[in-house]
Amino acid sequence: MKLICQPLLLFSDKPKPPCGPLEASDIDGESLTLTWNPPKDDGGEKINNYIVEKRKAGTNRWQKVSSFLSKPTCQVRNLEPGTKYEFRVAAENSQGVSDFLETETPVLAKLPYDAPQAPGSPKCVGTTEDSITLSWNPPKKDGGSPITGYVIEKKEKGDSRWTKANVSEIPDTEYTVRGLQDGTEYEFRVAAVNNAGIGDFSEGSGDIKAQPPPTAPKINRDLMPSVKDIKAKVGEEFKIAVPYNGNPIPTVSWLQGGAPVHENSRIKIDVQPDMITLVCKSAELKDTGKYTLSLSNEKGSDSVTMGVQVVDAPAKPEGPIQVKDVTPESCVLSWNPPKEDGGSPISNYIVEKQDKATGRWEPASKFVRGTQYEVMGLDEGHEYNFRVKAENDYGVSEPLETTTATVAQSPFKCPESPLNIGVEDVDDSSVTLKWNKPKSDGGKKLLGYVIEYKEPSSNRWKTYNDVPMKETMATVKDLDNDTEYEFRVRAKNSAGLGNPSDSTGPVHVKPKFSKPSTPGVPEATKVGKTSVDLQWDKPRNDGGSKITGYVVEKREKGMSLWSKANEFPVSDNHFTVSGLNENTECEFRIAAVNAAGNGDFSLPCAPIKIKEKIDGHAPDFAEKFGNTKAALGKEASFSVKVDGHPAPKVQWFKNGLEIGTGGRHRVKVDGDTHTLTISDITSGDAGEISCEVRNPLGKESCKANLTVLSPPRLEKELRDQKVDAGDQFKVKLPFSGTGPFDIKVKKDGKEVKESNRIKISPFDDFVTFVIKGIA
Repeated sequence: MKLICQPLLLFSDKPKPPCGPLEASDIDGESLTLTWNPPKDDGGEKINNYIVEKRKAGTNRWQKVSSFLSKPTCQVRNLEPGTKYEFRVAAENSQGVSDFLETETPVLAKLPYDAPQAPGSPKCVGTTEDSITLSWNPPKKDGGSPITGYVIEKKEKGDSRWTKANVSEIPDTEYTVRGLQDGTEYEFRVAAVNNAGIGDFSEGSGDIKAQPPPTAPKINRDLMPSVKDIKAKVGEEFKIAVPYNGNPIPTVSWLQGGAPVHENSRIKIDVQPDMITLVCKSAELKDTGKYTLSLSNEKGSDSVTMGVQVVDAPAKPEGPIQVKDVTPESCVLSWNPPKEDGGSPISNYIVEKQDKATGRWEPASKFVRGTQYEVMGLDEGHEYNFRVKAENDYGVSEPLETTTATVAQSPFKCPESPLNIGVEDVDDSSVTLKWNKPKSDGGKKLLGYVIEYKEPSSNRWKTYNDVPMKETMATVKDLDNDTEYEFRVRAKNSAGLGNPSDSTGPVHVKPKFSKPSTPGVPEATKVGKTSVDLQWDKPRNDGGSKITGYVVEKREKGMSLWSKANEFPVSDNHFTVSGLNENTECEFRIAAVNAAGNGDFSLPCAPIKIKEKIDGHAPDFAEKFGNTKAALGKEASFSVKVDGHPAPKVQWFKNGLEIGTGGRHRVKVDGDTHTLTISDITSGDAGEISCEVRNPLGKESCKANLTVLSPPRLEKELRDQKVDAGDQFKVKLPFSGTGPFDIKVKKDGKEVKESNRIKISPFDDFVTFVIKGIA
């Protein structure tokens, strides 16, 4: 039997793709579970792993989820809720990796709940210049998860791009959007937020303007002009500007005298958020009146009334012009005021005359206050026309003219010359004249007299008084002193001035009397602390006029300027000058006063010392102290006996410095005796002690030395010495202390006396001891 063995050949390969479907379950927003079936063909090798990958729908980038799966299921994590994903899976054996099995449709990483529905459209509940407050209704459905907040977006009017209006989620259904531009319109929309994310946005709010909150209009009267009325001239522009606060812009109403004011070609009304303006381009008189501005909005109202006065030159005066009291050189015109003063009181009238012989209009006066005026300076026999214009602050009216010419002539004659002119009195600036009436007044009652004057060297007579004086005696004033004048008088009636009187001839203007001569040099009768009583002799000549007083002047010694010592003239020849500086020296001089004025000053008196006189005598010492010695630790006394009136002040000094009382220094006063005692003497007390006495009349002093005594003291210690017999023994011993001292040398307790061999020689600060021939 033949056995044939044929080998069996087995081949292995990578597996086929896993079998579908590839399904997602347990979807929870951030995670889900994928399941699939193993491949039908494992390639002859056991499937040992599955590889799962993901990518966001619409993208090309696959990301590996896991490559270590032994079973056909996978937990996919870290998904973005609300995002669609595509998944794929491949099987792997020892031979390789299969092709991928992909999901048929994208899988939404959906939470178990939905995003909320859109809230209600936001409504405006308030505005400011830079913010808008919105309110909205929550969505009807929250998507199965509680609303956690809201998101607002905004865009400016005309812009298509939405931008975030809030940084963090808004917890409530009301929110104030800040950082807006004043006057800019914005549209808003709102979306709700839950755990599923941001829901759909609401419908837009419509355009809302960032503007101040609604307030009642309030006219700002503080910024309005303080003048009561606005004035404008006819044809000129006037403007009424009224500042206000309020929002929204109010409804505006203008009234003039209760009647509405409407815009037209002359009047324009401008309404701004902070100013209401009425402009009249060309004022007319009918525009005068009270203007009332009323403002109103939903929050309230306000109003203000202002006056407008339109002014112009006045209308011409009302006629006719009446001409009366005609004389050869003048006439009187009268008229009526104009019916229209142009809104400003008539300030004056302008009167003009026209001599028909020349045809020229000339001003008679430009400043006539009333409605009557006497025109002067006419030429006798000439014919004249007259016209009058009214004037106010804004111009001159058209003229009102006379209808017929007037001849400058009189129905009667001028008066004759005054008689018997004479000089009644003369002084330094005036002359008093007197005269008699003329024989004839010309048939018309005299209006008065006009005085004329001139200097003798001149041929030109000047009028002293433009208005005639009634009396036949008058004083011509304000003439120059020491000057000659001539005078004459002319009478006047309605026909004019008559011929002049005879001249007075030269009249010398001079004072009736002269200034007084100088008084005597003033003398001091009494001198006080700040005053001096002066007396002087009266002047020998009073200048022909009674002395009415004296002027007293003063100056301090060495000064050049004099000053008045009396405010009013002194009536007598004595005076007390007060308010002077004590201890100064002053000079004084006197001038007499009469009707002619102040006379020359007297010579000044010698300088007077302004110091109160004190009775008594200067201080002196009845007894003085002398040099004193005192031992250390002891006391020293210094006594003086003083005399003086007033009682002198006593002071003690050491080396020029005043010694205060107290401690070791005591001062005792016993009548006129003053004693200084220094106790517990120290070496520092040595020096010069002085005493000074003084009163207002003088001072005196005395001084002496205080010496402090100190006990003797050896400054060197003696030591034992060895000396050979027959030699000399000598010792020098320095010492200190205040001498003189008694010096003794002792040997074994017994005093050693000087001899031929022994010498003891004391000096100021040492002593020598010598023994010759030591035994």
